[in-house]
Amino acid sequence: MKFAPLLVSAALMAGAAQAQGVVTAANPQTVIDQLQSLGYKASYEPYESGRPNVISAAAGVNYAISFYGCLEDMTDCRTLMFTAGLDMPDGSSMETINNWNQTRVYTHAFLDPAGDPYFRMAVIRGQDMSAEEFRRILEIWEDAMVDFTDEVGFER
Repeated sequence: MKFAPLLVSAALMAGAAQAQGVVTAANPQTVIDQLQSLGYKASYEPYESGRPNVISAAAGVNYAISFYGCLEDMTDCRTLMFTAGLDMPDGSSMETINNWNQTRVYTHAFLDPAGDPYFRMAVIRGQDMSAEEFRRILEIWEDAMVDFTDEVGFER
């Protein structure tokens, strides 16, 4: 039975390694850690309300990952919302935004009061994602940012 402590130790180490790769909306630091491990910048900048918010960038566009479905004290969140707003001198048109919304599944676009285009992508299943699942979500988001900036004519 000399091997029993080794087996338990190996199992604990494997569990710890697996836990390090888990990304969850319940813990904003896991989102930051995963972004940084993939080479993205990431900083924690909560809203005045206390809602957790992570700032990052990809494809020449700054974006936010906000946390929703939280308890009243803004903890134990369940959903991630990726959002990017594009400050454009002439804004965009409702026709462009409507076309985007009619032809996309994962993202939704809108105009702010100044006519600048915004788009967002909700990740409803924001709990206990593997590092690989989160990486795939980032790929979908980054691809959408490239497509959206091209669609509205934003210079990256």
